[in-house]
Amino acid sequence: MKGLLKKDFLTLYKTWPALLLVFAAVTLMLVYFGAESGILSFVTIYFVMQGVSSLITDKMGGWYSYQTTLPVSRANALREKYILSLLCGLAGFVLGFAITMLITGGSDQESLEISMLIGIVLSLSAAVFGIPMLAVLPKNSFIISIFGSLLPGAIVVGIWSQKISEASAAMTESTIAVTESGAMEIAGAAAEFSMHLEILWWGLAIMAILFVLSYIIAPVLVAKTDQN
Repeated sequence: MKGLLKKDFLTLYKTWPALLLVFAAVTLMLVYFGAESGILSFVTIYFVMQGVSSLITDKMGGWYSYQTTLPVSRANALREKYILSLLCGLAGFVLGFAITMLITGGSDQESLEISMLIGIVLSLSAAVFGIPMLAVLPKNSFIISIFGSLLPGAIVVGIWSQKISEASAAMTESTIAVTESGAMEIAGAAAEFSMHLEILWWGLAIMAILFVLSYIIAPVLVAKTDQN
């Protein structure tokens, strides 16, 4: 397992100029458009995807087939990808958090929490579904696998976004309906508005459970598929 991790980290190290270029370009773009709060989620997801997509590198380079000759089971070799993705995601989270705090000074705690939750939910989704999909599906399905792995996490974020839209619309209607007691009703409407972060927290909890289950079960199923 340690040898496989070392191999993957060395592979990532060789591609660091391209990774750094994309990372810097997107980060600067987020700062330019005043979306600094999105840096944390972007960097976390971006780093996790490096671990997940290492399966693509293995398949394209023939390493995935060569692994069968090594004294390590296919299941454990695939579990290494979960650990790699988790370590990459942790590094991305720390880096993204540091950059966000450096730029914003932590002035908007709620936006930081939202960015953190979205980043972790989508990152876990990518690992939970992307690793087994990339391991099983053929090479011409790589793009489908990547986007498909993000879909469950995106659904969670979509449900949260829809709930926010509904709450915002209800608040607007309540404000428009203000009568002579105006100021108090507006204050009441504002007090009732909620960012519904519990949806994202529940999504994070579910994805975390799925990550553990996928780590335990998926490699065994993939190994059986390979044998067949």
